[in-house]
Amino acid sequence: MVGVLPLALGLAGAIRPLSGLVFAGIFALVGAVQAALAQHELNSLRRKADDELRRERDRYLVSALAAWRSDELTSAAHRKRLARSVARTAHDLSPARLPGASPLNRVAARPHVELLHELAHRLEKLDRPVVGSGVLKVQELLTSPDSPLYRREGSDRVRAAIVECLHALSPNGGTS
Repeated sequence: MVGVLPLALGLAGAIRPLSGLVFAGIFALVGAVQAALAQHELNSLRRKADDELRRERDRYLVSALAAWRSDELTSAAHRKRLARSVARTAHDLSPARLPGASPLNRVAARPHVELLHELAHRLEKLDRPVVGSGVLKVQELLTSPDSPLYRREGSDRVRAAIVECLHALSPNGGTS
């Protein structure tokens, strides 16, 4: 918004038009750098809080930073997005779909589609609380290259990994 002032002054003739354009560009560049730095700092804080959530299961023992991140991870909007990702992964395993560029280990994961649907359904049930560390576990299942959903070796771990995610979501560690 501040960058508009020199541009307007340049167009109005109060300063040279080229100077107004240059100053507007400088302000826009500084704003973009500040936004990038703020995003980098936010991502760094999230990673730090995620590490703490992975280490500490008892919610009352985590720091304010980890509590903030847990609230962010367990928000309704985040849970719905994650549930859609899980459901999309299950859909991609359908035998009716031709294999695409996805690195999913379809052969190993296909027998466990119902468990993936159960996981998506559990995330969608907003009346049942989940814990941040469990949400992180689901995200890792979907995004980590070391996830049994993608690795060729250790494909016998797909069912165990999904069940582990279901257990990890519950505050009491169970699937109830």
